[in-house]
Amino acid sequence: MSIKVLAADGRLFIRGGAARTFKACIGVAISFENPDEFKSKYIEFFEAIKEEYAISDPRYIFKSYDLKKIFGKEYVKIEERFKALFDEQTHINFVFSSFNIQKMPKVKYYQSDIKATESKSTMDFLNKLQSYYSYISAWKVVKEANLKGLEIYVDHFGDQEITKAWIDLNKANKVIVYPKGDQCNVFISSADLMLDLINFKMREHRTKLDITEILSLNIKNINIKNFKVFHSGTNDIGYLVPHFKENKIPKDNNLAHPLIYVIGEGVLKKETIWIENSEIYPILLRFAADKNSGLKFISQDDDFKKIREGDYLLYLGDRGKEKASFLTDTLGYRFKTIGLNDLLNIYVF
Repeated sequence: MSIKVLAADGRLFIRGGAARTFKACIGVAISFENPDEFKSKYIEFFEAIKEEYAISDPRYIFKSYDLKKIFGKEYVKIEERFKALFDEQTHINFVFSSFNIQKMPKVKYYQSDIKATESKSTMDFLNKLQSYYSYISAWKVVKEANLKGLEIYVDHFGDQEITKAWIDLNKANKVIVYPKGDQCNVFISSADLMLDLINFKMREHRTKLDITEILSLNIKNINIKNFKVFHSGTNDIGYLVPHFKENKIPKDNNLAHPLIYVIGEGVLKKETIWIENSEIYPILLRFAADKNSGLKFISQDDDFKKIREGDYLLYLGDRGKEKASFLTDTLGYRFKTIGLNDLLNIYVF
């Protein structure tokens, strides 16, 4: 059976203290030969976990941070059990990017235009790279395995300049970007959970970012089937750095649809933070998961360019409902509107 879906996530890798810090980027890209079967197993797993621990939560998709909030120090045990879902039809790939700062203290951005070329410190570049390392992880695996015709799922990564890696990744595959993907998409969540587990084991056993050491760690302490490790460093630098200064990644063409846009009440400063830490937020995530999509707090600056017919506009209260009515009834944007009360009637926790 051929691979149909590849999902990836990434993060910054930091070791050491204030006096001496080692920094790199790490990611996991997982390929799925039978994504529907895996999705069913994923949902069954977390529904069983919720029942076992008497957890009242409408969600069936969790990221590693969620498990840490729910289970505290015991969260690793859940990730260890989750690992058993991966079989011969799944392939887990660990990708890392590290650089010798002494040999390469700076990198050059925007080499598509010699007039726009800028030099940045390699450490500053690593800070930037981690923000879009989810798709870099996917790109490295696709490049090394020469994979084509896949759906590639990555977490949303904000406004970023186009890289040669992004161009390469989109040539023969369909890349879909999911806002809040690690909480709405079972495949991105799986990449996040496995990345967190590997990172934990590396810290626990003081494993260096070295292909041989990581492979040995897996054999001795993790035991993931179909496990590979790739390094994407100096030889790939031309693909990793921003290539075009002005052109941003056209994520409106890659966004998951129908997308769930949340429109706030405008009552509080930093309202999204309050919403994300509230009791209603898991219900919003569950709705997005049920629609096989992502969740995005609407931006008044540029989301009007990204809206597709069939996208949802989710309001939380009377003010949001008034805004939603203005956008749909007065301005004619073709959202499907839905209110929080509608979701409360569907999901009970």
